[in-house]
Formats: sequence, structure tokens, C-alpha cells
Amino acid sequence: MNLERRKFALQGPLSLLMFNGRLCFWSREEPPLLIWLDSAEAAILLQFTAAPREAAEAAKAVGVEYTSEVDRLIDKLVRHHMLSEHVEACNEPFYPLYSPEIKKEEAVCFVESEGLESQMVRDIFNGLNTSGLVGENPLPEGFAGTRGFGVKFRREALDTLIKLMPWTRPYFDKVLDENVARHFCAGRLQKSHPNAFYLNALVIPPGRGTSLHTDKTLDGRTLPTMVSVLYLETTSPGGSLYLTEKTWPVGLVNPRPGMIVHFRGNLAHGVLSTPLSGVVRSSLVCEQYFLTEEEIKSCPQLELVVR
Repeated sequence: MNLERRKFALQGPLSLLMFNGRLCFWSREEPPLLIWLDSAEAAILLQFTAAPREAAEAAKAVGVEYTSEVDRLIDKLVRHHMLSEHVEACNEPFYPLYSPEIKKEEAVCFVESEGLESQMVRDIFNGLNTSGLVGENPLPEGFAGTRGFGVKFRREALDTLIKLMPWTRPYFDKVLDENVARHFCAGRLQKSHPNAFYLNALVIPPGRGTSLHTDKTLDGRTLPTMVSVLYLETTSPGGSLYLTEKTWPVGLVNPRPGMIVHFRGNLAHGVLSTPLSGVVRSSLVCEQYFLTEEEIKSCPQLELVVR
């Protein structure tokens, strides 16, 4: 493989494992292979994460002599779909990350890259900003420094909520569609729909993010079946949504205005810090719950949560 003057970049995020003095990662081919790296190889790989670089340039940056061994390493990383010369391929809206505990057919995350058209997004964004409801975030300490408000409601109160906040209608029309729910509620939808919800407006100022958490905001105990997020305003780079199964990363979302992301409700997740020079990151989040007849008795018909 002739690498002279050819530049490569990381094709997407990696989950690195560390064991017995070495690093490894799962490749992106099918089936995934576990690829091991020594410390020098890992240091070279790291050089391709920020910008496209030549192999010789990456080796020099970490004090490694540029030899045919470096070329063989780059060739291996390209063959396993870790590095790419096509930089545009490094900015996908969603990167699934392999986890040995999740079967390929299991629904983890469903992304609608253009969930709502730009005019609808602007209308919702303006409605949120002029609602007079956005204040200090009522969510727990992992959301310190962010702003927003929440609404607890049952399905039968949806029309009332939309009358109070008419700018939310296009959002609810999309995220409460039963075709979306089928991705996460197989075999269940014939009997029922999600019947309880927590709507959360989340406004993250520049330089902020959130800690890793699970959404169980409705009562502090119950996990939602699924969570649906509409992005209204985003910044790039930064502000990505990361998803984990227990402690294992399973996905990374690069948000864009109008994008809608649905993910499994038991996944821990968080938002990476936005750049200080960026714009405010605004989104609407809807936690969707299937509650039993007994559980739903403790859920209010409609309750505004502010601080």
C-alpha cells in the first residue's frame, strides 16, 4: 500500500479496551474482530482523531520512526474500517458501536436525520423561547448549569397540552407515531400504546453538557420504554449524545437541527460538553412509558414542572 502524501482520518468513534498493558477495539466489519494495539500503535492512531494526517506525519508527532511497520499499521486500520481517506464519511449522524451483549437485530437507536422540516423547527424553537417557561432546569444535579422545564402527562391529556403549547404539535405528531414505537415495543403495540410521558425542554449553554444518566423522571424509579429527542439548535463540534449499555458504549449521535433520535429507555446516556464559542444547544425530549393500571394511578393527568 503506497501511502505517500495520502491523508487519513478516523472514520468514526471507537470504544477502546485496556487489558494487560495493551489496547484493543472492535472492528467495523462483519463479524467484528478484536484488534490489539501496543502503546506506540495506539499513539499513532490517536493522531488521526482531530484532522486528516499523513502516516509519516502521525508517526513523527509521537516520536516513532517512520518505517514500513507504520505503513502496515495504517493499512490494517484502513482494512478494518477504522481509518478513511474520505473525510466526509467521518461525520455521520449516528455511529453504532459494537457491544457483545447486544444482538444485531435489537433496536438500540433509531435516527431520523431530517425528522422535521426547517420551518417547523424554527416555529418550535420560537415557541419554546417565547413560552416564558424556560428557567433553571428542574432536573437533577447532573444537569447543573442547563435550563428548561418539564411536563408530566397521561396520553388522554395530550390534546390539552397541545392547546396550551400549540408549537409542540408537529413534534408530538412525529414522536408518538405508532410506527416509531414498533422499533422498541415489538409484540406489545397490539395491546396498548405508551400511556404516560415526561416532556423535557433542555437548553444547554456553551461550555456545558450533562453527566451520564438514565431517564426515569416521571417518578424517579420507572425507566421509560423509549426516549425521543428533537434537536432545535445545535453546535458542531461538541454536544454529541452518547449511549451506553451498562458501562459499554453502544452509540454516538451527532445532533443537527431537525434531527429526531429515538433510543431505548434503559440506556444510560449523556451530552458531551459544547464549545465555549458555540451556540446554545436546544432540544425537546419525550420519555415514553408503558405503565400498568396500578402504576398510572400515581401519574398526574397534566403537571408542569418548573424551578
